[in-house]
Amino acid sequence: MHIEIEAKMKIVDMASIRERLRALGARQTGEFEETNIYFDTEDHTLKAYDQGLRIRISRDCGSDVTTVYITHKGPRSHGGLKRRSETEVHVQSAENAAALLIELGYGPSLTFEKKREYWQLDQTHVMLDTLPLIGPWIEIEGKTEADVIAVREQLELDDAPLIKASYAGMLRTYAIENAMREDVFRFEEVAAG
Repeated sequence: MHIEIEAKMKIVDMASIRERLRALGARQTGEFEETNIYFDTEDHTLKAYDQGLRIRISRDCGSDVTTVYITHKGPRSHGGLKRRSETEVHVQSAENAAALLIELGYGPSLTFEKKREYWQLDQTHVMLDTLPLIGPWIEIEGKTEADVIAVREQLELDDAPLIKASYAGMLRTYAIENAMREDVFRFEEVAAG
């Protein structure tokens, strides 16, 4: 288990962020297409306690290798940046992982796709994310708040509002606000709709 320290912000121009990253000497370390499947009990116990349980299926766009993880995220701590415990386990099969979680009393509650670019800048990880319906985002993760804040400033994003909500939470909110009954969000379905 480790503690995730993160700054998440909505962005408009992904290309300008990439330019700034390159100018700062950051290097892109990967590009992935993900499917994230969140699980909870029927009475939404995990959500009520601000926890998350997901299976992530991640395909490396460069090598076409797919990896699967089960991740538990603990409740968020109070403070300026998003901070929470995270435990992640690599598994061989998304189907077997889902069967295990279902046997333990958890069912799928939300599924969404995400396109993610990983960048490394000093001791921080910068992720450029694109999601159906809610668009482009940046996440900066580091070992300390000071590291995360420094990169945020270097990227000239210190005036951008920090968002503590998860992507799952934002998609749920979007669906409610737009009278959508969906709990699966895929790029192709959004483009078709």
